[in-house]
Amino acid sequence: GRKNNMNGRNLVRLAIRGVLGVPIKTAVGVALFNSIFIAIPSCIGYSLQCDPQEMAVLLLVSMVSHGIGVWAGSKNAAVLKPEPLKKGVAVFSVLIALFKLITG
Repeated sequence: GRKNNMNGRNLVRLAIRGVLGVPIKTAVGVALFNSIFIAIPSCIGYSLQCDPQEMAVLLLVSMVSHGIGVWAGSKNAAVLKPEPLKKGVAVFSVLIALFKLITG
Protein backbone atom coordinates (compact mmCIF):
# COMPACT_ATOMS: atom_id res chain seq x y z
CA GLY A 1 0.00 0.00 0.00
CA ARG A 2 0.93 3.58 0.55
CA LYS A 3 3.37 2.82 3.36
CA ASN A 4 5.48 0.54 1.15
CA ASN A 5 5.36 3.04 -1.70
CA MET A 6 6.88 5.78 0.44
CA ASN A 7 9.58 3.53 1.90
CA GLY A 8 10.40 2.05 -1.51
CA ARG A 9 10.76 5.45 -3.12
CA ASN A 10 13.09 6.63 -0.36
CA LEU A 11 15.13 3.46 -0.58
CA VAL A 12 15.55 3.80 -4.34
CA ARG A 13 16.48 7.48 -4.00
CA LEU A 14 19.05 6.79 -1.27
CA ALA A 15 20.57 3.89 -3.20
CA ILE A 16 20.87 5.90 -6.41
CA ARG A 17 22.27 8.94 -4.62
CA GLY A 18 24.58 7.21 -2.17
CA VAL A 19 25.93 4.24 -4.10
CA LEU A 20 26.06 5.65 -7.62
CA GLY A 21 26.68 9.33 -6.82
CA VAL A 22 23.85 10.52 -9.09
CA PRO A 23 22.77 14.19 -8.71
CA ILE A 24 19.83 14.65 -6.33
CA LYS A 25 17.40 15.94 -8.99
CA THR A 26 18.06 12.87 -11.11
CA ALA A 27 17.76 10.53 -8.12
CA VAL A 28 14.42 12.09 -7.12
CA GLY A 29 13.17 11.81 -10.70
CA VAL A 30 14.15 8.14 -10.97
CA ALA A 31 12.58 7.37 -7.58
CA LEU A 32 9.34 9.07 -8.60
CA PHE A 33 9.34 7.22 -11.91
CA ASN A 34 9.81 3.98 -9.97
CA SER A 35 6.72 4.88 -7.93
CA ILE A 36 4.63 4.89 -11.10
CA PHE A 37 5.13 1.14 -11.39
CA ILE A 38 3.76 0.77 -7.86
CA ALA A 39 0.99 3.37 -8.13
CA ILE A 40 -0.65 2.28 -11.38
CA PRO A 41 -1.49 -1.32 -10.36
CA SER A 42 -2.54 -0.10 -6.90
CA CYS A 43 -4.80 2.53 -8.43
CA ILE A 44 -6.43 -0.03 -10.71
CA GLY A 45 -6.93 -2.47 -7.84
CA TYR A 46 -8.47 0.13 -5.52
CA SER A 47 -10.59 1.60 -8.32
CA LEU A 48 -12.24 -1.72 -9.00
CA GLN A 49 -13.45 -1.80 -5.39
CA CYS A 50 -14.83 1.78 -5.24
CA ASP A 51 -18.10 3.46 -6.08
CA PRO A 52 -17.66 5.19 -9.49
CA GLN A 53 -19.49 8.37 -8.33
CA GLU A 54 -17.22 8.85 -5.32
CA MET A 55 -14.17 7.98 -7.39
CA ALA A 56 -15.04 10.65 -9.97
CA VAL A 57 -14.89 13.39 -7.32
CA LEU A 58 -11.57 12.15 -6.00
CA LEU A 59 -10.21 11.87 -9.54
CA LEU A 60 -11.23 15.44 -10.36
CA VAL A 61 -9.63 16.83 -7.21
CA SER A 62 -6.48 14.79 -7.83
CA MET A 63 -6.17 15.93 -11.44
CA VAL A 64 -6.61 19.60 -10.56
CA SER A 65 -4.12 19.34 -7.68
CA HIS A 66 -1.62 17.53 -9.88
CA GLY A 67 -1.98 20.16 -12.61
CA ILE A 68 -1.35 22.96 -10.12
CA GLY A 69 1.71 21.11 -8.79
CA VAL A 70 3.14 20.55 -12.27
CA TRP A 71 2.55 24.17 -13.24
CA ALA A 72 4.11 25.52 -10.01
CA GLY A 73 7.06 23.13 -10.29
CA SER A 74 7.78 24.06 -13.90
CA LYS A 75 7.69 27.77 -13.04
CA ASN A 76 10.12 27.31 -10.13
CA ALA A 77 12.45 24.60 -11.49
CA ALA A 78 15.23 27.03 -12.38
CA VAL A 79 15.10 28.66 -8.94
CA LEU A 80 15.47 25.43 -6.94
CA LYS A 81 18.94 24.78 -5.63
CA PRO A 82 19.97 21.10 -5.28
CA GLU A 83 21.34 21.22 -1.71
CA PRO A 84 18.29 22.74 0.04
CA LEU A 85 16.09 20.43 -2.04
CA LYS A 86 18.13 17.43 -0.93
CA LYS A 87 17.97 18.45 2.73
CA GLY A 88 14.27 19.26 2.52
CA VAL A 89 13.45 15.87 1.01
CA ALA A 90 15.59 14.14 3.65
CA VAL A 91 13.92 15.98 6.55
CA PHE A 92 10.45 15.38 5.11
CA SER A 93 11.20 11.68 4.61
CA VAL A 94 12.42 11.30 8.19
CA LEU A 95 9.36 13.13 9.54
CA ILE A 96 7.00 10.93 7.53
CA ALA A 97 8.84 7.80 8.71
CA LEU A 98 8.62 8.96 12.35
CA PHE A 99 4.94 9.76 11.95
CA LYS A 100 4.28 6.28 10.53
CA LEU A 101 6.28 4.65 13.33
CA ILE A 102 4.34 6.53 15.99
CA THR A 103 0.86 6.18 14.49
CA GLY A 104 1.32 2.67 13.14
